[in-house]
Amino acid sequence: MGLRLEAAQLLTRRAAFVYSQSRGKTTKFSSMAKLAASECATFNSHNCVQILGGMGYVMDLPAERLYRDARITEIYGGVTDIQKQIVADQVIKECNFE
Repeated sequence: MGLRLEAAQLLTRRAAFVYSQSRGKTTKFSSMAKLAASECATFNSHNCVQILGGMGYVMDLPAERLYRDARITEIYGGVTDIQKQIVADQVIKECNFE
């Protein structure tokens, strides 16, 4: 869980750095960061619910709400499949495979 969190944070920071430096298009980096962060949130919150067992579904604990919130991050702002397609398109353009 920590590995995925660190990777998502680093990708987000890289996207922000590239944007702040105005070093070309940031499409690939922002899509990578969005994809990694949303998948990390879902994975980590799902594991949190699993660790808590039946108590993970109790509305008194924040794990239940965090899992619902994490699942929606994979939908709004671009479905994860679309983010993967954007990243693939950008990589192909960079490699001149077209």
